[in-house]
Amino acid sequence: MYNISFINNSNSIFDLFVGINETSGGLVAGLLLLNLFLLIFIVFKQADTKAVLLVDSFITTIVAALMWASGLIGFHIAIFPIILLIASIIFNLFWNE
Repeated sequence: MYNISFINNSNSIFDLFVGINETSGGLVAGLLLLNLFLLIFIVFKQADTKAVLLVDSFITTIVAALMWASGLIGFHIAIFPIILLIASIIFNLFWNE
């Protein structure tokens, strides 16, 4: 059985999100980052793919850093956007059209 006492003890939407995230083992915040990445990529897909991937990775890394600083995600989840940003920088440097 799940401990859902955080619903009654929540004073804000942030407290509610933290409780849901802790109950799921951090899965909600990780999937939120993945959804943010995919949403930004789809919205800006009309532009150049290299530029979209670079900007998308940067925005996702900034959001992941803020979520890590607030304690919503662990470092093991926050490292993936950083790796993606480094990979997209390398991809952007060496991809010649």
